[in-house]
Amino acid sequence: MCLSCMLGLAWRLADGWVSPLNLYLYSDQALAAQARIDEAARSLGRAPSAVRRIYTVVGSTGTDTPGHGGLHGAVDVWARILGGWATELGLDTFIFWPRTTSPEQVRRFAVEVVQLTRELVEQTRQATLGS
Repeated sequence: MCLSCMLGLAWRLADGWVSPLNLYLYSDQALAAQARIDEAARSLGRAPSAVRRIYTVVGSTGTDTPGHGGLHGAVDVWARILGGWATELGLDTFIFWPRTTSPEQVRRFAVEVVQLTRELVEQTRQATLGS
């Protein structure tokens, strides 16, 4: 079944969409998928904003981690990118899939990246409302 058909079907039957890994569905493709979900929702009289938009992100956090496939970088890099995906692409949930099994990777994402991302998203939304 084609991606567009699956997105329409998912929206008719579900309340959320978990996109493929960021290694397979890039942000520009995510935007097109979002538009398809919105279109299907409107055609059914549903509010597009009611659907959860979940994105699985593969990578490694911190400057001490190797970069191979996925998103890699310091906490502020992650927060800026995830914040942009939240405000520009409408993604509202991120699932972290670390490239290594280090508990530090999970801790850094859960404590530092999440907090800074929330702050950046709030600042962007406040600035948008204020303009």
